[in-house]
Amino acid sequence: MKVSIKKISQATGFSPATVSNALNRKKGVNSETSEKIFKAAEELGYHPEKVITKIKFVTYRKNGKIIDNNQFFPAMIEGVEKQAKDLGYETIFSRLDCEEEGFEERLSEVLEDTSSLMLLLGAEMLEEDFIPFKSYKGHMVLLDGWSEDMRFDGVLINNTDSVCHAMEYLIGMRGSSGSRKETSGYRC
Repeated sequence: MKVSIKKISQATGFSPATVSNALNRKKGVNSETSEKIFKAAEELGYHPEKVITKIKFVTYRKNGKIIDNNQFFPAMIEGVEKQAKDLGYETIFSRLDCEEEGFEERLSEVLEDTSSLMLLLGAEMLEEDFIPFKSYKGHMVLLDGWSEDMRFDGVLINNTDSVCHAMEYLIGMRGSSGSRKETSGYRC
């Protein structure tokens, strides 16, 4: 059941106009009133309809050993940008580099922005690196990373199977002039 402004108004004792102004962050509502309204709204299960027009692609760089000098990731970024544009979304790119000064501040900025859909490239992330993202209130999909304690959607990029398929193909191609020759018992 959708929670209405009228229901929030009844629960808080504030007028529907005040509730609406607070929820839409309009001027004229003092911070104490706004805080009470937001608290009641959350308790009642109110979720405002958000129009999201941006996709934020966040690259998490721990040490660069996987992301740097790898042709796969620039192609992925290009694909994300093209697909987002085709669907009418603006793409914002953000890089979180653990070794750079100001990392914690940049991380906070990324986590506070819930106005974009986040694609998080987690190829270099370790279990402890996921901890700050567990409290993220926006929509997020993790790419090429895994946490046993994930509370978000993820897409694993299975390089092992891809290499196995490539090897099977190459082994199958050995023989005369590119004609496929069946392998005997080789499976990944």
